[in-house]
Amino acid sequence: MDNRDARVTEYRNNLLTSLKEQQGNYDKSVITLSGGALGISLTFLKEIGLQKGINQGKFLLFAWVCWGLSISCALFSYYSSALAFRKAVKQTDRGIIYTNKGKMYTKRRGGIFQILTDILNAFSGLLFFVGVILIVLFTYNNIKF
Repeated sequence: MDNRDARVTEYRNNLLTSLKEQQGNYDKSVITLSGGALGISLTFLKEIGLQKGINQGKFLLFAWVCWGLSISCALFSYYSSALAFRKAVKQTDRGIIYTNKGKMYTKRRGGIFQILTDILNAFSGLLFFVGVILIVLFTYNNIKF
């Protein structure tokens, strides 16, 4: 392996480390934002909505469902990510991920668990944003301008 190959390998390893950290931060952010949105909307309902009555409460209910599912997806993605890492370690130990020249085989690192993690991460973010849209619709129907 020449010096260039060593630098590329080091750069690749740094990218993987950064990706892992970024994904953990993403999951934590989704959980924090969804949990905070649930809390704020409950406070809004308690302080304003129940005193004046609410309109289009289905938007609020569906926002809560979206945020609850968003948190659930993010939490489950932590678990599936750990399973994907374990699977990737086993694949590496068996020598089925890399050839002797450092090229990847076609087998996916982490197997089905990595696919599941990717899907859960996408849904956790999507559900958070759908919840935001729903709470905006609820608020629009309940605040007089």
